[in-house]
Amino acid sequence: MTTLATYSLFHLNLNYSSLDVAVRPAVIKQCYWPLLKLASEYKIPLAIECTGYTLECIKSIDPLWVETCASLINDNLVELIGSGYSQLIGPIVPAEVMIKNLEIGQQVYQRILNITPKVALVNEQAFSAGLVEHYLEAGFEAIMMEWNNAVHYHPEWKKEWLYHPQYACGTDGQKIALIWTESIIFQKFQRYVFGEYTVDYYLDFVFSHESSKPRVIPLYSNDIEVIGFRPGRYQDEAPILEDEWSRVYAFYQKLKQGNRVKWRLPHQLLVQLDPPDAGNLLQLTSAEQPIPVKKQFKYNISRWAVTGRDDVNLNTRCYQFLQAILADEKLDTLRNWRQLCDLWSSDFRTHITQRRWMLFQRKLTRFALKLGVKEPQVGIGIAGADWLEVNESCQLNGFDLTLNKEMHSLTVKGENVHLELNLWRGLAIQTLAFASHDFQPSIGTLHHGYFDSIALGADFYSATTVIELVESHSRLTDLVPVDVFMAECEQGIMLQSQVMTQLGSLTKTYTISKTESVTYTLEFSFTERPRGVVRVGNFTLVSNPSDAKRWYRVKNGGTQFEQFELGAHCAHCEPASTLVTARTGLGATSGEIQIGDKDHALSLTWNPADCAAFPMVCHEVHDKNALTRVVFSLSELDETSIQGGRLLPFEVTLKPLVNHD
Repeated sequence: MTTLATYSLFHLNLNYSSLDVAVRPAVIKQCYWPLLKLASEYKIPLAIECTGYTLECIKSIDPLWVETCASLINDNLVELIGSGYSQLIGPIVPAEVMIKNLEIGQQVYQRILNITPKVALVNEQAFSAGLVEHYLEAGFEAIMMEWNNAVHYHPEWKKEWLYHPQYACGTDGQKIALIWTESIIFQKFQRYVFGEYTVDYYLDFVFSHESSKPRVIPLYSNDIEVIGFRPGRYQDEAPILEDEWSRVYAFYQKLKQGNRVKWRLPHQLLVQLDPPDAGNLLQLTSAEQPIPVKKQFKYNISRWAVTGRDDVNLNTRCYQFLQAILADEKLDTLRNWRQLCDLWSSDFRTHITQRRWMLFQRKLTRFALKLGVKEPQVGIGIAGADWLEVNESCQLNGFDLTLNKEMHSLTVKGENVHLELNLWRGLAIQTLAFASHDFQPSIGTLHHGYFDSIALGADFYSATTVIELVESHSRLTDLVPVDVFMAECEQGIMLQSQVMTQLGSLTKTYTISKTESVTYTLEFSFTERPRGVVRVGNFTLVSNPSDAKRWYRVKNGGTQFEQFELGAHCAHCEPASTLVTARTGLGATSGEIQIGDKDHALSLTWNPADCAAFPMVCHEVHDKNALTRVVFSLSELDETSIQGGRLLPFEVTLKPLVNHD
């Protein structure tokens, strides 16, 4: 009796980062037509996923391919899997854009193929719970998402759940049916196709998933442009040694022999949602991995946020465009939304070629002119204040300033805010306390010796800058003695210092409000992003929760906050490898993180249209004491990183969060 069923998903993307426009006809001929042959001549049911943008491109180049695909869909040999108009990364894109992307994509599928898909592939398998509401609203009944990364942080899951559809948790009790993709299996398939394995070896691997009870596995769930073609992303791409599509056909033919497997299309799995092996409601995210992404850890969400040629600046521009469209109903047009979704595509943020990059820059400039949007400011605009050096204790605009030269500290006390700064360490925050917290410090410095562990034997400051440079193998910080200057402002007072580095100066400003808020601003005299890691803020929590339990909340592409309970270890900032400097991070698409414990909580807010910084959370518990930090990155490294790009000033406001339960 046959117990193993299979399904195959092929991802089509003519906007592939390293494909120049001129080679698109060749990709259709060498990759897309052989795929339809697999369904039409070999009668292998298969799923095809593409964006609305790719479908429009195919139709403009080769309308016969679209007609043939539509016929195979009608014959139940092909299932169309949706994804949206462009391949944007949902957890790092605001909810308004994600909603429009899915809506426009569905319209394109209906217009060109006369079908509205019910199953969606999560773009680049970058998932957040906040996306579920958008897929449901767009009419999808199920999503396809990778098993491997999600299960890594959920060891309590049963291995058997891989072989059956489940449900993925959203926010506010929402859920959506879940069909798995599997990276190890599809990478094995690619290795076979490239000639590394024999067909019998790979068949043995497939049948190793057989069991005494029914199971279903995804044979393939990745790019088609790597079969019979090479997109040119890497220098070490496997050479094409033989007709790779012949190897694909040979494998599927041999797999059909003996009727040892059943063939399924993804939507056909949705009738099999009965527990205990299927239909379990699973939380795919975790505090350690708030945004799962496909394949090995080097492929993480930082890939589209702070690496590439100029990711932070690109994302900042897109936020600017969004704000312009939302602010003017005359700009709220289908054409503008389509273009914004296209500009937010993942493919402009990874291995894009120089030629396509230049074309993209022109497209970006034209759209900015159309919307009346200027480039982000290099300066915040506070340099023109009347600054006076603080060299003794004084009062200013309702605040008491106490200078302790022996302790190298400056204490500022107002009716609602108490702030102590370290003049010996670049104006780092010693303590920050608010009236709502009964002036118990919430942000500050944990000094060397606070933790009884050599692994944590350092000072953990707040409001600092760390720049690590690859070429010089050097580390720059602003932890040096500084002079401090003060000025009045409408909100209250401002304090400012400047640090010189080998790259140029860093100007740090605190705006201390008469209400309960402190705004931290960092400006760079150098505007080109250095080749390395740039992390700013590095805010350290110093409150002592009675139960040592902390949490953070954030919106990763959704309209609702997602809350994550921090356990023993959470290290978004840890390198994924020697070449990839971050493991994961947060979309924070509303420009806010809330973090704290049952006694004290804070809100950190910023405007992504000024600087789309990439926030990360680090948390370590040692002997009932916790080290918890919020770090903002302006640059990370991976294999997509290219020299250049803009380094934007960063500004964040800290406030106490009241009634946070």
